[in-house]
Parts: sequence; C-alpha cells; structure tokens
Amino acid sequence: RQMCIRDRYQRRVHGYMDPFLLITDYRDNPICSVCNGRIKGEFVKLGDRTFHNEHFTCCKCAKLLAQNPHKEKDGKLWCNNCFNLTYSPNCKKCGQMITEAEAVEVGGFRYHATCFSCSVCSNNLLPEGKLSLVGDANFFNKDDKLYCQKCHTEAEGLACGGCGKVLEGPYANALGKKWHPECFTCKNCNQRVTGAFANSEGRPVHPECWTG
Repeated sequence: RQMCIRDRYQRRVHGYMDPFLLITDYRDNPICSVCNGRIKGEFVKLGDRTFHNEHFTCCKCAKLLAQNPHKEKDGKLWCNNCFNLTYSPNCKKCGQMITEAEAVEVGGFRYHATCFSCSVCSNNLLPEGKLSLVGDANFFNKDDKLYCQKCHTEAEGLACGGCGKVLEGPYANALGKKWHPECFTCKNCNQRVTGAFANSEGRPVHPECWTG
C-alpha cells in the first residue's frame, strides 16, 4: 500500500491557531513518466515506469488505456486499434486491415480467412471448416495469385480437353488442347480417333461421321 508522510501544519482559523489541520507530503510518491510530476492517488505501473491515470494514454489518439486493451512498442503506448492500423499489414485481396491472429500468410502476403480464395472461381482455399492453413492445403500460388487445383490446371493447360481432369502420362495434342488418348473421341460416334479427323466446334470427328 502506498504510504505518505503527514506533517502537522498550523494556520489561524476564526482567530485562533488550529493545531490539528494536516496536509499530506507526497515527496516519496512515484514520479509520472510522462509529466515528471509526483503522483497523488491512483496510478498505473508498467514495468519500471509509473503514470498518472490521465497520462496513461495512446500515443496516437490519446485514448485512456488504464481500463482498455493496449500494446507497447518502442517505448510508446498504443490502443489496440491504433496499433493495428499502424503496424498490421493489409489483406492482399481486400486491402483492409488485418491482425496477426486472423491472418493467413502465403508467399509473403497476408489474407483474411474469408479472402483466401481462388483468383479465378473465388472458391475459398482453406480446408473445410478451418480458419487457417493446416496439413496439405490444396491450392497453388503463381505470380502472386492464388488458384484452386481445377483453375490452376486449366490455366496451365494441364487439363484434358475431353474430361477436364489433370493430364498424367501420355496425351494427344490436337485442336489447341491436350487430351487423354481415351478421351480423344469422335464427337458424333464417340469412338476413339486415331487417324485423320475433322474439327467440329473444337471436337474431333471421323471423316466418315462428318456431316458438314
């Protein structure tokens, strides 16, 4: 408990000396780190520093911090809001403020969990029911853009022109697309095309199935 020294002080009241009127001596009280004045009454202690309640404020907005969440950085006091506005990077997608606790970080950029989505189809890329990256996340980061597996496959030209699935192993390259051999089939008879063919709206057609 904070102690103080009481000195007897006399003054004349109604024509006589009152020997019982006392004042408080605050010479042993802590000094405020902001104004360097002696603190009388309640104060805030932070580490080895002490503050008047009214001087324990955010360095930017001057909000009182004694009863509010706050942070300290480089010797300065901040309310949470001003600290986040000053030091927290923005979400790469929406450009709004983002805190470390809610950030998904990929490739040196941060995203809100709700903004962590494919740049093509906009489907969210986080594992279902999760708010952060855990395990093997199924996404691709190319040229600072995020892609789901399907959109990445299409963007890279790795999807079969017939079934749309990822190409693995041998494939046919025709009509500006890549095809699984078993998917390169006649548009009209659905039989595999292994020889000459015609182009019908981007699909191969056997010459004998061609109707013009």
